[in-house]
Amino acid sequence: MEHRRTLHTGFSWALLFLSGLCIAGPGTAYSEDADKSEAYQGVWQQVAQLLEVREYASALELVTDAENESGLAPFRDRLQTDRKDIEALQHLASLVKEQAAKLKAGESLKIGATEYKVVKFISDTQGDRLVLKSANSSTESEKALAALDPKAWIALAQPRLTTSAEDRYILGMFQASVEHGDRKAARQALNLAASDGATVTHWTARIDAEVQAQEDERLAKKAQAFDRILGTWRMVIGEGKGERRMNITFLPRGKTDQRTSTWRKSGENDYVLSSGKGATARLSMGPKGEALKGKMANGAPVHLQRQAKAKR
Repeated sequence: MEHRRTLHTGFSWALLFLSGLCIAGPGTAYSEDADKSEAYQGVWQQVAQLLEVREYASALELVTDAENESGLAPFRDRLQTDRKDIEALQHLASLVKEQAAKLKAGESLKIGATEYKVVKFISDTQGDRLVLKSANSSTESEKALAALDPKAWIALAQPRLTTSAEDRYILGMFQASVEHGDRKAARQALNLAASDGATVTHWTARIDAEVQAQEDERLAKKAQAFDRILGTWRMVIGEGKGERRMNITFLPRGKTDQRTSTWRKSGENDYVLSSGKGATARLSMGPKGEALKGKMANGAPVHLQRQAKAKR
């Protein structure tokens, strides 16, 4: 229980890190263009999260508001394109709803790997949904249209879609933005739309960025699963009367035993340790792998001495 006592008699890990957190002061130089680009990316990040769950009305409202922000004036053309894209996705959603409403009792609808029989379609203040019955059960269940898997949506809308560049573009956007969408199919649809004159580069760039991020994460996790930092360390933050001590265990895949704190590798022998509150410590490992030394963002020294290696 010594480790528990260490945590409770001193500052918590989050407080320790917050005590060393250094916020950029007035002397920090910022690029105005970078700020504006970051502002647009912040808006798009929120929009993308709404598109994932098919909350198109909320996404449209967010983009429309952003169009009127003076700070985003350099991105007004992009925001207008985003608005038109979301309106096109709303059109797809309306087609899905219309086709779902036309389903007759007893018709089949495949959702994921399960074949269902349609009981009825409901549209009221609680939303649009289908009442279904699986082949192996007599129990009825309701499924919201927005919760149907992407393939089921496309299957419902397919009778109303053509091979035009516009419809291929809509299908590509949908598969590129929806949660669990087929990104390979998205790229194929967008490329076909592009061959007929549609501008798709902003969507293919987003797919590329997502694929690269997933690959980077996979490689990072693979490396972190066997990194020599793994194990338990005695950590000392600060010096003299302000010194704080605690134990910390570095776990695979960038985790630690300290709740939300994480670690990542930033070089061959270099690491970044972060708290859940945003405070960071940059550390370098000695040649024998038994010591870590570095600084907090405000310059406070940080020293770690290995206590035990991770069990393999």
